[in-house]
Amino acid sequence: IGDRLAAAGLLGRAIVGMHYTGMAAARFPEGSVCGAAVGDGLQNNWLAMLVVVLTVAILAVVLVVSWLDQRVEAQLLRLRNSLLSTSLTDAQQELTQAALHDPLTRLPNRLLLQRRIVQALAEAEQGGSRFAVMFMDLDGFKQVNDAYGHQAGDALLVAVAERTRQLLRPHDLLARLGGDEFVLVVRIEHDEDLPTLARRILQAVGSGPLLPDNELQVTASIGIAICPDHAASERQLMAFADAAMYQAKESGRNAFVLFADWMNDSAEQQFRLLADLRRAIGSEQLFLHYQPKIRVATQKVAGAEALIRWRHPEQGLIPPDRFIRLAERSGAINEIGRWALDQACQQLRQWHDAGHEGWTMSVNLSPVQFSSPHLLQDVREVIERYAIAPRNLVLEITESTVMRDTDTSLRLLQSFSALGVGISIDDFGTGYSSLLYLKRLPATEIKIDHAFVRDLEHSAEDVVIVSAIVALGHALDMDIVAEGVETAAQRAYLERLGCDYLQGFLLGRPVDAARFMQLHDLPRPRVELASPRNPQ
Repeated sequence: IGDRLAAAGLLGRAIVGMHYTGMAAARFPEGSVCGAAVGDGLQNNWLAMLVVVLTVAILAVVLVVSWLDQRVEAQLLRLRNSLLSTSLTDAQQELTQAALHDPLTRLPNRLLLQRRIVQALAEAEQGGSRFAVMFMDLDGFKQVNDAYGHQAGDALLVAVAERTRQLLRPHDLLARLGGDEFVLVVRIEHDEDLPTLARRILQAVGSGPLLPDNELQVTASIGIAICPDHAASERQLMAFADAAMYQAKESGRNAFVLFADWMNDSAEQQFRLLADLRRAIGSEQLFLHYQPKIRVATQKVAGAEALIRWRHPEQGLIPPDRFIRLAERSGAINEIGRWALDQACQQLRQWHDAGHEGWTMSVNLSPVQFSSPHLLQDVREVIERYAIAPRNLVLEITESTVMRDTDTSLRLLQSFSALGVGISIDDFGTGYSSLLYLKRLPATEIKIDHAFVRDLEHSAEDVVIVSAIVALGHALDMDIVAEGVETAAQRAYLERLGCDYLQGFLLGRPVDAARFMQLHDLPRPRVELASPRNPQ
């Protein structure tokens, strides 16, 4: 305003100066008459007043217009600043989103995942809470990309992310590391929450086609590490969960595995342990335990399942998962498998000679052993060597093992069937292709996975699932075996639902051959059944 007043004053002086200069320079001829002064012309005083009023009015209008212009300009400036601030905020949010989230699935990326795990670690330390890191990798995703292209693979990843996200609680986190790797950070409120969530994720991912108008299917393998049970740092939790995930891959895929200390063995430790394992084959370090299988109709032992054990001279009993996975990776599992098959059939011959001719022996086949070209000949030779009826030998294979190469698996199973050997589908119900291929498998037995048995007395859904499996198996002329029976109520439910055979700690733990003979006459407890939704 001050600059404008100065400019106006300067302009006024210029006008006045020009006016008086002009007046001073004016010359009027003698006898000229001023019209304003003749007659009723305007008086000088009034003329001066009129000029003053008009001048003041013009100045006032100029000042008002100037003030209004300044107000408008200020408002426009504030509006521009506001728009600029909003644009900067939006841009900052977009940059943050891009820096901390995966562009394909819009899930948190590795950087944000690390921050959340560190935050969860601090909360766990302060409040004494527990949480789990779940490392999930898709099975067969590379084949999908190779066969259908990256566009289909990207759509599959988005569908997996959406299905998994729908199962989580608001305070849980799902992140994508890249490729087909996902990580979940899940708060643990009850111990049973974790396996329940893992099974639901496996079911959601592998239960059916993931894309509309497309039959593409994948499964998932999940490794789990818990804070503070296994580790109390972000790096260790991620490493342990990753190690557990690879164990799930090696155990047949479409499964979840909880981290164990032995999974963190270094390469040198694994090499030494493998060397010890090779020396243990054929020695007393390796031996078999037998878990009884109870026939529901007679309530007596009908056979046993052979389970391999290793007592290391320095480390004591080695968990089966530890040395069997090591043997599978090294190829030693074929030699160990032949030894176990021979020992189990030899023991079965001894039991038959002792008067238990009807007893059967179940022997587990690992995925690597199942793909051996010598397996059929090994089975034929051991049957002839110990002169046992083929129907008394039951070979157990997991559902996921069969699904790795269905055509080859079917041909091998049909050869076993022609030989007369029993075939048991283990862990039934955990794979995504069960119903599709079951009618083509020459199986004689279905083993209901313990995951459906564990909550049987509290879950009406598990009751329905078990009942459906029993009905399906019987319709296909197969026996039904339920494993993992640990309570009398579970036993009563399974018997009522029509299972033919039962296994579990309630009925007998794995023991050596000498002690096994004591388990041939198990008493049957009387149990009152409760409603699965309202257990008594």
